Amino acid sequence: MVWKPGLIGNNCDLLGISVAAQRICNLQRVVYETEVMAVLAQSDSLASAQSIDLADLAAKPLVMLDTAPSSDYTQLLFSQRELTPIFGAIVPQIDLVRALVGRGLSYSLLMSRPNHTPVSSEGLGLVTRHLNPRSGVTSVVAVWPTGFTPSARAPTVIDYAIEALEVSEPS
Repeated sequence: MVWKPGLIGNNCDLLGISVAAQRICNLQRVVYETEVMAVLAQSDSLASAQSIDLADLAAKPLVMLDTAPSSDYTQLLFSQRELTPIFGAIVPQIDLVRALVGRGLSYSLLMSRPNHTPVSSEGLGLVTRHLNPRSGVTSVVAVWPTGFTPSARAPTVIDYAIEALEVSEPS
């Protein structure tokens, strides 16, 4: 892993990263756990389900977030299940994804985020549901290089992030 110069030069106290980098760094603290979730309009016929099988979504048009690594990972999820998504829209911004889903265009697959708002930017109701089987379960973690001694404020920042980002069950 190439560490950011600010971290090595003591200008930065810590980094928050996802599981991909956890394997090659000195993991210190999990900030929050995350996983791929189905995001649906509140009015969607599947919105009342506790969890959703990807196969049940495959026949609907997907609103896909077109950013790295999201778009590649979304397509990988389908291929691992030998499913082919129907693309309804491919957009570069998460807020636009949520707005289109809220308007009922269909669904999306996004990593769960703490303290998410259960409405789109237009105030339209959204629900998030676990996939069944669950997929993309990972964590966002605070890390620093082996041998690096973080400042005294780093644990305070991590504690605050954990508290502020306390994850509740999806709505």
